[in-house]
Amino acid sequence: MDIFDSKNEIELYQSIIAESAKASNEIRCAKADIEKANSRLKFLVMLANKLIERKGDHNGPIKDSD
Repeated sequence: MDIFDSKNEIELYQSIIAESAKASNEIRCAKADIEKANSRLKFLVMLANKLIERKGDHNGPIKDSD
């Protein structure tokens, strides 16, 4: 690869460290995004349950359609 020919050993180690830090930050950001998405899903489930309860309150108990 060209990078091995154009950089000395110290520069390659510095590149490894920099890329490792970038990857670590990307993982941290991805975890935060997963938590946000999970919170949204929990909210939607709660909202759907509240709407079902509200419908039952206005129209009597909701019955399963077996």
